[in-house]
Amino acid sequence: MSAGSGWDPQEVAAVGADFEHRGAVTEECIEIWKHAWTEPWLDWHGRFYEIAEVSLEPKPEQKPRPPIVFGAVTEIGARRAARTSDGLYPMFLDAYADPGRFDQLRESVLREGERVGHDLSGFRLYAFASGLVEAAVEGRRRTLTGSAAQVVDDLRRFADHGYSHVTMHFDICSGSIDELFETVERFAAEVLPEVRAIESRPL
Repeated sequence: MSAGSGWDPQEVAAVGADFEHRGAVTEECIEIWKHAWTEPWLDWHGRFYEIAEVSLEPKPEQKPRPPIVFGAVTEIGARRAARTSDGLYPMFLDAYADPGRFDQLRESVLREGERVGHDLSGFRLYAFASGLVEAAVEGRRRTLTGSAAQVVDDLRRFADHGYSHVTMHFDICSGSIDELFETVERFAAEVLPEVRAIESRPL
């Protein structure tokens, strides 16, 4: 399960929510999820929500509950992830993303986890980034693009910065389903076998 507080006031206003208190609302929602997934009945009396005599059925297959991954690119978000969630999920949205860009967020997670006494032994770092397996690229190269070997090298760099999961958004220039399927098949054949043995740096 992924969660995030959002950053766009218009998006928050569109659902009638309070932008100023979105962080606190998100934290309370996450706690409600945890209770709904693990308790027979949900009886919640919080700052923002009042819920009584509600049961979520069926319960999730994952025990004790599904992992919660918090999307954030700020230190406030990283601290919130450490308090409430099982992972941090920043997005690398520019073409020449440096896998070390958010290293300070990792440190924020560790400090906050220690401050609140949250066991972070199972906490993971995730990343989202665009990429494409194509011909080898000479010179300056967009992150996660180029030959399979070049993409593997970039994924290894992400692992060196602690990321155990990278979601790749394939840049399909034609926009066609055929090109998407070809790209996915090539990635599966040429990249996945090479990265299975890569181990990420521990948190």
